[in-house]
Amino acid sequence: MTNAERRAFQHSYSRHAKEFDLPNWSQFQAEINQELFNNAVTNVKAAGVKGFFNSRELINGVKTTVNRTEPVINGQKYYYYETYKVNL
Repeated sequence: MTNAERRAFQHSYSRHAKEFDLPNWSQFQAEINQELFNNAVTNVKAAGVKGFFNSRELINGVKTTVNRTEPVINGQKYYYYETYKVNL
C-alpha cells in the first residue's frame, strides 16, 4: 500500500469506525485494524447482495454509474457502492 493509499484508508477507517463498532485507529495495530474494517465492509456488502441497483454517484468530482445497495443490519441502514470495472 502506498503512503497515499494508507492515508486514504486511515481516513476511511477513522470516519466509519464508530458505525462499525471498531477500535480507534492505531498505527501499531494497522494490519488488525485493516482486517476488522474489511470484514465489516464485507458484511455490509453480503447483507445487501440481493438489493443491488444502478446509481449515479459523484466520485472524484465525476458523476459515475455504480452498483449500489442499502442493507439494514440490526436496525442500522448502511450504504455500499462499487464502481464498475472498465476493460480497456
